Amino acid sequence: MAAPVLSPILRSQAASNDVVISLTLFQEAFLNAFRGYAAPEMVGLGLEDSTTALSYKMPMSVGSSAWAQITGGVAYDNVGEVMLPITMPPYAAAVCAEVIKLQSDQWNGWGERPAEMAFNARNIGEAALAAALEAGGSTLSVENFLDNGPAAGNALAIKIFQAAHPYSPLDLSDTSSTWTNDYTGTNTDSLNNDYSAAPLNLASIDRVANNSNHTIGMNGVDFQPLEWWAVVVPPALSRQARRYFAEQGSRNDMITEGLSGVAVTGKPDQFHRPNTAKDLGIQVIVNRYLTNTTTWYPVFRSPASRKAPWVCINQTPAHAVPFSGGSGGGMQQVNIDEAGIEWIIDDLSSTAYKHGVKGIPKGHVGIQGIRRVGAGITVPRQIARCQAT
Repeated sequence: MAAPVLSPILRSQAASNDVVISLTLFQEAFLNAFRGYAAPEMVGLGLEDSTTALSYKMPMSVGSSAWAQITGGVAYDNVGEVMLPITMPPYAAAVCAEVIKLQSDQWNGWGERPAEMAFNARNIGEAALAAALEAGGSTLSVENFLDNGPAAGNALAIKIFQAAHPYSPLDLSDTSSTWTNDYTGTNTDSLNNDYSAAPLNLASIDRVANNSNHTIGMNGVDFQPLEWWAVVVPPALSRQARRYFAEQGSRNDMITEGLSGVAVTGKPDQFHRPNTAKDLGIQVIVNRYLTNTTTWYPVFRSPASRKAPWVCINQTPAHAVPFSGGSGGGMQQVNIDEAGIEWIIDDLSSTAYKHGVKGIPKGHVGIQGIRRVGAGITVPRQIARCQAT
């Protein structure tokens, strides 16, 4: 039975049949494993999209209505649009093998490496989201990109997580009324809601729950209906978060914790108290790539937006480059559109095989997979950053 040829987006020249078959089998094993792995939990809960563009911009509708008693006329809302820019850095993995072994009867295949690489390829979205969260204090928020371009003046300073967000992206110059999604220092919003530093404990959880019910919407008048439904935590906080939020029967009905959540030096205030977080129905999402061990992220929904407030973008090549090595006549092509992987082969005609290059010794061939993934926070109002200090 003839071996399948490599994908149309695999670039190569003058590969022997033995090399084509071996590298094709690697690619086939990778793709079969890739299709079998589910997307990481955090990726699946948000938006997902694919693009062939080098620079992706996601349209975000803004503006909200306000109903008021008519006293001489009706005010009209100016509904605008912002375009959230997302960059898609490349992630790559590669393997190589000695040609003389590929062409011998002792070649036993690629082992578990294709499946391992496929599993890690699935994790790229989770890693990109972790990077987006942890850069949220320095990354420009979506409010800055009204009408396809950054706003002017002090609006350029608005970050994803910060103390003072203008109520409406349509009027960034109005800083008289603000909202916040950053629990840090001694921070409060214009309604005097307490957004001070929030270590993960019952006192902080109560504050987050109360604030989510008392946040003004984009019209500056009506309260925004926010439903706290999930929390993103690093591995270091995963067991603690589940002890608060998960249904564990009677084992977590009570929590040993002080009223402030911490013991005061010389005056311990620890006592057995009811776990008031348990009835909130909060889903715990553990992102293994978060590096800050004390920061956690409450996530909210609104009636109009039931997805998590983030997006993962997968860039796929716009034009296929036919594979030109080997005989390959009439063999079935491999469809990898759903994976969005670009494959590059270093074959018998490459400098790597002839002379050796970094990572590939002389006499070896290699295959490289490239996946371009970006992530962004789409609705800062529906996520908060809780810092321990």
